[in-house]
Amino acid sequence: MHFSRTIDADDASLCARIFNDAGCTGIAVSRAEADALFAIDAAGNERRDGGRFDDLLAKAVVHYLMSAAGAGVPSREIALAPENPLVTWASATDPGTDLRSWLESRLGEMKPSSTAEPQLPLLLLRTF
Repeated sequence: MHFSRTIDADDASLCARIFNDAGCTGIAVSRAEADALFAIDAAGNERRDGGRFDDLLAKAVVHYLMSAAGAGVPSREIALAPENPLVTWASATDPGTDLRSWLESRLGEMKPSSTAEPQLPLLLLRTF
């Protein structure tokens, strides 16, 4: 059991492995999985992972939103890989009112100190 409030490189790597293993059947990131990453982000007061968790969070959220909106998405292995920038696979699509509301709610719950929070709206504006 891990009780630290710090997200380190091992934590980020573990989350990435779990997400990649869950997608081995070709299933896109789900809302529940994206919510789980938001919960981890909320619990992690400090980062010592070189930005990997925030990268995973942003990519997983966009992967979920695009898939839920009916857009094609690459496999998780490709989409969530640290060496593949989001802009190389994300495409413009309209997520619709329900998905926009969900995202606005989740972003509103993030701590102001989160480094992922400022990235998501900017990434989404470029993506959607």
